[in-house]
Amino acid sequence: MADLTPQERERIFLEEKARLEARKNLESKSAKAKTNSVAVFGFALLAIPVAIWVLTAVTGRIASSIPVSEEQKKRLELHGPRPDIYELKARVETSLMKTARDPESVKIYEWSEIFFNDKDGWIIKADWGAKNGFGGMTRQTNWFVASKKGYTVKPGNAYK
Repeated sequence: MADLTPQERERIFLEEKARLEARKNLESKSAKAKTNSVAVFGFALLAIPVAIWVLTAVTGRIASSIPVSEEQKKRLELHGPRPDIYELKARVETSLMKTARDPESVKIYEWSEIFFNDKDGWIIKADWGAKNGFGGMTRQTNWFVASKKGYTVKPGNAYK
């Protein structure tokens, strides 16, 4: 270092000073970026529940503001709202397993959509089979009625 001239020392000093300032600027920018990302993440954590709350409040108002006819009100009183198809299928299958001789052998081959019948209410058709008393498989189609009281089985030809 003793071989350096004063001008060279001054140039090296200025270069090191500029490098340190650049490093400090970069570090402060990355710290700001981290702070900003934390702020954005925190805002998102607050905004998501608020957005969900607003949406449920608005959709609840929309659903409650839809006019309901007298016929629909009567239907709701007698038979209740349209059942969830997955819950209905599970309850029908459970009902079949309870009544079958061999519950393990119950097999559902096909389901229909849920329909509404003025007499009985919400109905669904199941094509199903199970082992009979002799060990052979039988197959039949039945309509299941979902009412407020529970589920009942209708004979296969009742709604044809």
